[in-house]
Amino acid sequence: MLRPITSRWLLLMALCLALTMAGLSVHWARTDLRETWVRVAEHDARVLSQLSHELARNVSQGDRLLRAVRDDWQDPGLQRLGPELRQRLLFKQGVAEPVFAATLVLDATGRAVADSAGLTARPVVATERDYFQMQGRADHDALYISHPFVSQLKKIPSLALSRRLQDEQGRFAGVVVGLVPLAQWQGLLDGAALEDDSMLWLEHRDGTRLAGAASPGGNSLSGSLNWPEQGPQGPASLGSFRSDLAGDGVPRLVSYLQLDDAPLRLVLMRPVSVVESRWWQRVASTGGVTLLLVAGCLGLVLLFERELRHRQQVSQLLAHAEGHLRTIVNHLPSLISYWDRDLRNLFANHLHRDLFGLLPEVLRGQTLPDVVGPALMHRYGPYIQLALAGEAQTFEWPVKLPDGLLRTLLVSLAPDLRDGRVAGIFAQLMDITDRKQAESQVFEEKERFRVTLSSIGDAVITVDVAGRVTYLNPVAELMTDWRLDLARGEPVEAVMPIVNSVDGSPLRNPVRLALELQDTVGLAADTALVRRDGQRFDIEDSAAPIKDRHGEIIGAVMVFHDVSEMRSMAIRMAHLAQHDALTGLPNRLMLYDRAEQAIRLAEREQEQVAVMYLDLDRFKTVNDSLGHEVGDRLLVDFARRLSSAMRHSDTLSRQGGDEFVILQTGLKDATQASQLARKLLRLCSEPFVVQGRELNVSVTIGIALFPADGSNFDELAKHADAALYAAKNAGRNRFHYFTRELGVAAHLRLQQEQALKAALGHGEIFLEYQPKVDFSADQVVGVEALARWSWSGQRVSPAQFIPVAEESGQIIEIGRHILRMACEEASRLCGLGLLRAPMAVNASIRQLADPGFVTEVQQVLQRTGLPPALLEIEVTESGLMQNMEAMAGVLHALKALGVRIAIDDFGTGYSSLAYLASLPVDVLKIDKSFVDAYQASPKNMAIITAIIDLAHHLQLEVIAEGVESREQADFLVAFGCCNMQGYYFSKPVSATDLQTWCETRASLQV
Repeated sequence: MLRPITSRWLLLMALCLALTMAGLSVHWARTDLRETWVRVAEHDARVLSQLSHELARNVSQGDRLLRAVRDDWQDPGLQRLGPELRQRLLFKQGVAEPVFAATLVLDATGRAVADSAGLTARPVVATERDYFQMQGRADHDALYISHPFVSQLKKIPSLALSRRLQDEQGRFAGVVVGLVPLAQWQGLLDGAALEDDSMLWLEHRDGTRLAGAASPGGNSLSGSLNWPEQGPQGPASLGSFRSDLAGDGVPRLVSYLQLDDAPLRLVLMRPVSVVESRWWQRVASTGGVTLLLVAGCLGLVLLFERELRHRQQVSQLLAHAEGHLRTIVNHLPSLISYWDRDLRNLFANHLHRDLFGLLPEVLRGQTLPDVVGPALMHRYGPYIQLALAGEAQTFEWPVKLPDGLLRTLLVSLAPDLRDGRVAGIFAQLMDITDRKQAESQVFEEKERFRVTLSSIGDAVITVDVAGRVTYLNPVAELMTDWRLDLARGEPVEAVMPIVNSVDGSPLRNPVRLALELQDTVGLAADTALVRRDGQRFDIEDSAAPIKDRHGEIIGAVMVFHDVSEMRSMAIRMAHLAQHDALTGLPNRLMLYDRAEQAIRLAEREQEQVAVMYLDLDRFKTVNDSLGHEVGDRLLVDFARRLSSAMRHSDTLSRQGGDEFVILQTGLKDATQASQLARKLLRLCSEPFVVQGRELNVSVTIGIALFPADGSNFDELAKHADAALYAAKNAGRNRFHYFTRELGVAAHLRLQQEQALKAALGHGEIFLEYQPKVDFSADQVVGVEALARWSWSGQRVSPAQFIPVAEESGQIIEIGRHILRMACEEASRLCGLGLLRAPMAVNASIRQLADPGFVTEVQQVLQRTGLPPALLEIEVTESGLMQNMEAMAGVLHALKALGVRIAIDDFGTGYSSLAYLASLPVDVLKIDKSFVDAYQASPKNMAIITAIIDLAHHLQLEVIAEGVESREQADFLVAFGCCNMQGYYFSKPVSATDLQTWCETRASLQV
């Protein structure tokens, strides 16, 4: 009885327990169902809220950018800017906050007039876009979010955010539009934490879906929802309801959230059955446990319940572990799959869907050859076979994805070994396209830097944070004499020791300072690099620290270049700035400085200072005839001779050409200056030998003294130049002190030189003519044209203005004028039959040295029609002797034209007479000085007779100048000189008087 009672009690207890448990189960089930829906609603609301904040932030940020572009575009000041500056200011915020893939400004016709991508707007026509039409019909400015479309620019699904442009009258003027790729918002949805079988999407208020995502266990979205009348288009912005999908009869829980400032809503949907099935599973499990407890013994029930609970815990742990593993695998940045020995897929994560469009559920069970195709199996089959043989494999796979992009995948195959046998293959595919591109960019950048550093002319050395060399470019290798492979790792002081270039003391390498100060450090002045072989280079530049992207010092770079030649050039330039480049003597700048110092010292010490101007006589003739090289060599030798005769305290300076200046200081009296001048004259009287030629030149010196002749260097220089001019007029090869009379003469000479420049233009230069006669036959044998100058109504002696014209170079232009006038007059008289004798024209040595003189004579003869035989060119003997070789060529060229050649002032020169045999000379003219003094000195008489005999023996004509009396004429005739000119026969007369004189002579002869 005890057992039945016990059993009944047990049964009763079991029944009570069962009823109790059933009641508790029902209560628990209802409570659990209510809490389950609460948790689902809270979870969905939280997901939607988080996404809405991010979407609202994106929309708000985009709207702010559109309004900024709109306001800037409508600013008249912006439209007046240049295209590049306008582009930069218009889209500056878009560069700082990249919200849109592209930002455009469209005009009222829908064409792009401004483009964030560049100065030239891309060809876009948006008249058919809904946002353009809506903004065109709107009566106020508002943000409009368009329906999805395929972008003309990016060729990808996109939507547009736009703002209306208005003119000053409020009329539609265009649209500011920003392009948002749908993939951008799709990425936001993909990042949402969704539960299994959930679907999430973003749609327009009219129901147009923009982007969507599903949980790992969810299906792709298709069909439309049946919205209640008071749904998202009603007043509620947040809510949920149950609906089936396009009438498929499957009830679903739909949660939605309307964005406040945009015509968008987020929708999160999950099947009701999934939520309830899990609840039913829990209810069924609980009911089963209850039945097992009631059916078994109470002890076993308790034991079973305990075991059941244990198993439930294990199941939950396993479920959690599986869920965690699935979540981890699905969120790995690589494709994970498993293939058995038959290459049949057993597992694949969700990245296969994103990259290849293959859902894991569809992929599961397919074989690898069916998935990749025979071509890829043939290409990569060896790797797979090796993996099945137990060897892990890794290779790269270039693949073109469904979106058209070419990507590079890194494939890793790992064999699944079980009891020493390969059961399958784990495959991992990782997209390494960005890494490959980054590696390529890094390589290209590194190669670009390497080529740049190898090509530049500066030396570059880099070191690490410890100051050890890490790199030398080729220029640095050459300058340091270290190869990179040997220098790498060495202290920078060993590879690049630097010292002070002045005293040789070691200097601290600026690389060390750059590392310590973490700033750019320049090289110290006078820095020299000591090469490995001991050679030194003057260098300059700087060192700077190298920092990583976090701002940490990782080393330093030293850039320098060889400035040895530049510093040497600077020294030379400084020297040339104060010295003559040819002779090395001080130039006028240094002379002026020393002279001012010497004058101030002389004032304190009550001493005198001498300024000497020296001129090398006939130097221009040497330069023109023998060339500038010989002339330069002569100047150097001349400077050396002058320097040898001077004290160290004195200064010798070259002012240019053949003009030298001597500054003699510390003089007690003026005789010290004359002593130096005589010494210089003696030194220069000896011949100069230049390139094997013996040159006889002399020097003329002008002297001015401080304080007598001037209180500053400018006055002394001017007065010394005047004294030099006076010495030249006195016959050269001498020195002359300055006097007040010379100052007046120098002033007059300067006035004459300036007046001569305008004399030809003012008609002040004219000719007078002096006849030449045969005294024995009483016939005209020629006429000499003589230059005259009437300055301000006063005649200037030719002895005064001809030297001025020669020294200033104006004699060439004056000579052309004289030659043309003389030939015109001779041609005129010849045409009248009054003159059958040559017209003589004096030519200076400067004219003969002119390369175009012979051609000029020929042109004048052709232009005037004068026969060449009636033109006689007179050349002074002293001028001829200055440059015999050059003058010989000119005279032969003139003779070839048929022109007669006469040597004027014959007998006053001091050279060999051998030139008479080689030159094409026709006439010798005895100088007036011999004719005037023939009675005073038997020697003069002997000279005249010698000249006449010499001319007869050389079969030359001879004519005497300056005949003023019958006695002189009779004397000349007695010794065989019948041709004469002078006041005895006629003074120089005008052209009119010459014609009258010729007419008178012709009438007397008749």
